[in-house]
Amino acid sequence: MHSLLLPEAGSPGQVEQRALRVAARRLLAVTGTPGVVAAQKWFSAALRTDSSGALAILATPEVLEALLGEAVPEAVTLRRPEPRPGVRLDAPWPSLAAHVLRVGPGPGLGVAASGSPEDLTAAAVIARVRLVHAATPLAVAHARCRMGESMDVGAALGHCTALAVVAQIKGEESERAAAAFADLARGAEPTPAGEAHWRAIQAAVGVDRRRRLVCFDLDFDDFVYSEAVARSLVARAAAAGWAVDWVRPHPADVRRLEAELGEMPRVSFEGTEWWLRDVADVRPLAKLVDGADALFANVNAPEFAWLASVAPDVPWVMWARHLATQLWEQNHPPVHVARLHAWLMSLPFEFGMDRYTPHVHAQFWPMELDRLDHDRTAISGRVFTGGDSARDTDTLFAALDGLPLELVMVTSRPEEPRPNVVFPGRLSLIDFCRAIGESEIVVLPLVGMTRSVGLTVLALAMLMGRAIVSTETHCIRHHVVHDKEALLVPEGDVTALRAALLDLHGDADKRHRLGRAAKARAYRDFDVRELANAMFATLENELAASS
Repeated sequence: MHSLLLPEAGSPGQVEQRALRVAARRLLAVTGTPGVVAAQKWFSAALRTDSSGALAILATPEVLEALLGEAVPEAVTLRRPEPRPGVRLDAPWPSLAAHVLRVGPGPGLGVAASGSPEDLTAAAVIARVRLVHAATPLAVAHARCRMGESMDVGAALGHCTALAVVAQIKGEESERAAAAFADLARGAEPTPAGEAHWRAIQAAVGVDRRRRLVCFDLDFDDFVYSEAVARSLVARAAAAGWAVDWVRPHPADVRRLEAELGEMPRVSFEGTEWWLRDVADVRPLAKLVDGADALFANVNAPEFAWLASVAPDVPWVMWARHLATQLWEQNHPPVHVARLHAWLMSLPFEFGMDRYTPHVHAQFWPMELDRLDHDRTAISGRVFTGGDSARDTDTLFAALDGLPLELVMVTSRPEEPRPNVVFPGRLSLIDFCRAIGESEIVVLPLVGMTRSVGLTVLALAMLMGRAIVSTETHCIRHHVVHDKEALLVPEGDVTALRAALLDLHGDADKRHRLGRAAKARAYRDFDVRELANAMFATLENELAASS
């Protein structure tokens, strides 16, 4: 245990003085933001008149944490530190209490949650490690790795050290220490100055016995529609006590998603996050597969081939919204992955995914039902249509000509102004759902009998419980039954489409019957949590079979 406390760093007073000088340099070097400039001006003047007093002003829990952490502070509030509590720890607890700056709630370096020996020791050890790390870095994060919002290596290393010290003293809870250190070791490595400390923690904590899932969530082109799959599986794995290494698009892309869907729920899990700006950056992360029990992938064709080469024997599950089409269109050579289970949004027999795995499952668009299902009042006579791919607008306009209906048409393609047609322009997905909910009929005029088009609008209209009229294509017929969940009409048939629209507009009971049946099927078949449960059960079965 002695080596875990970094005795060579000196007394608490010596460690703190070195760290305060680092904090002073950091404060003066921070790019001036409105919340920092005033502190910089005051501190610069104070240093000239009373350097020791000025340094003492930095010795408050919040200021030290802000200036010694990995993130650049946006604001620093300087004030004289409060008198420190008289803290004394008896054996077997280490005499590091001088590092405890405050006891009680609130953030900050050296803050103990309570006056118990365990909390005081944890706070003191964390503070000591972070103070030493600030002056002489003990570890460094791998590029692109984050833990939570950001990976503060000093804080993570201090946390691991504190857990190890407390576990050794109490003779229990070593599993928590082993888990924390395993997560840290995935995202960071020791510097030469920290190697001895790193080895001491490793020897003290033992082996992490959790299962580990590596999640490659990198279909950037489909992030808005598919991110919920990874998020649901991560939540399911975390609930089962698994650790997760989540490789995902950068938070800037998450903000793009939130612009579509509103604020996204945060998933609580133990492990690491890896944020990528470019999907090509994933290849240096092959080491994450080492030590993984299972994989999840939402990737495109090049990354699929790469993963198959680095993880040929690891069980993995895949959400393949775009992948199957890409492999087929690009004529990728077969890469047989025996323990891969792929869920396809498109029909599996369209693209020959069995050339890559014997385990292929069909899944319509998996959705977070409670986030997308908006209870809206339908406006009488309003018809909604949306989307760009393979839309038969000529047939639709001809069918609507002269009818007492208003069409709301959401498309990114410019159209000439037409009577009783509203073009609101592009809508976020959340507003797209609301527009569907405010219509009494949703129409899908499609062209191209063999293509998988119209599924997004179809799924959302079913979830909203709206009456649907659609061109009868091979793919649409796979997901709805005529006169049960929708009305299906032949491609290009103006008369049939016109009759179906008039039929539904004049028959509220029929609209409600079709809408209720469609909504019931959506709740039965589209819940992303059920897909996550199926994926997780598959991984557990694969692991049980191999053991």
